[in-house]
Amino acid sequence: LHEVVLLQMARNSGGNYRCEVLTEGPKFGTDVKGTNLTIIDTPDGPPVVRGMQPSYRRGDFILLNCTSHRSLPPPHLSWAIQADKQENWQSVSPTLSDNHMNDTDLEMVHGADQRRLLFVQVSDKYIQEYPSQEFVVTPDG
Repeated sequence: LHEVVLLQMARNSGGNYRCEVLTEGPKFGTDVKGTNLTIIDTPDGPPVVRGMQPSYRRGDFILLNCTSHRSLPPPHLSWAIQADKQENWQSVSPTLSDNHMNDTDLEMVHGADQRRLLFVQVSDKYIQEYPSQEFVVTPDG
């Protein structure tokens, strides 16, 4: 069994690759096998949540933004309140930069009506899941 090792692959090196093997005479033969190569570049660190205020008043809106660091492909982000996955979030399309890396943003707006435990989860089939980040929102007054 022989193998081919590709070194110093770039993010744009993905695609279809094939290997062709030729046998020597007297009976010449050829065997060709191909496969698709996907380049994975995971985030450099955990996601960053912005917008959390030190306190909220009852009736205030909570606007939070979760940004996952540049990665290819972009991870999946989700919000949960009191452990219930929320559907009232706005997913901001991943931003594509000149080197084809993505920042992924997820925003959530929620009313501060009672004490809430907020979670944000980042996952991707190519990387380990980061632990959920927890935030306690306690409206005063």
